[in-house]
Amino acid sequence: EAGIQLFGLGFNAGKNLYMFIDIIERVQGNVVVPRDLIVLAMKGNEGFVGNNIDLTSLRGDLKYFREAGFGLSGNITSRLRVGARGKLLFGLASVSIKNRSLGIRVNDDYSHTFNADLTVNLSGPVKVIPDEDNSVGSIEIDDSGFDSDMEKLDYLLNTRNLGLGLDLGAEYTITDKILVSASITDLGYIPWKSDVSNLIADTSFMFRGLNLTDVIEGTKTFEEMGDEML
Repeated sequence: EAGIQLFGLGFNAGKNLYMFIDIIERVQGNVVVPRDLIVLAMKGNEGFVGNNIDLTSLRGDLKYFREAGFGLSGNITSRLRVGARGKLLFGLASVSIKNRSLGIRVNDDYSHTFNADLTVNLSGPVKVIPDEDNSVGSIEIDDSGFDSDMEKLDYLLNTRNLGLGLDLGAEYTITDKILVSASITDLGYIPWKSDVSNLIADTSFMFRGLNLTDVIEGTKTFEEMGDEML
């Protein structure tokens, strides 16, 4: 994750009370890679013949949002200080994978049977173009809403994906040299509602490999072979 503070202001509001406001541009992402996928990449498919490669744990997401926060901190006692920060979250773009089932079976003849039941959720200025089979033909950046400065500003100040967040923290002074602190950060949610696309894969298909002899003999081009693979 990464964050850039666009604005910050803090000030004392009394002997023991501190107030602050800030605006932060944030990007958060994570990915979980199944162990079988790493083994397949490093050792090949020899060890999986007659078995399944389980990729159900594959998942990930990426979020880009703006955070506007207002916080207070103050002394409850001479030793205990607590703070809280409420946040408005403005979602700008996101992509996430919901993986219900994903696997590859390596058959005895080294053909591969793929089984998938997953959804990719998108929110942002993208356009999904289907092909004649209603599958995903291509995904392109949709810049039709950025023709004017007002449209660009409307996107950057997007309130259609408006969420809430909360940070909590505390410090306790045990002695002059020992201080204990604890915090809970980034509690909250963003409901993604604008420019939403949901790509669903619920299918099974067999891949028998590619025959380079066709390319060598000139009856097929590399481009045609690549199209078959896709």
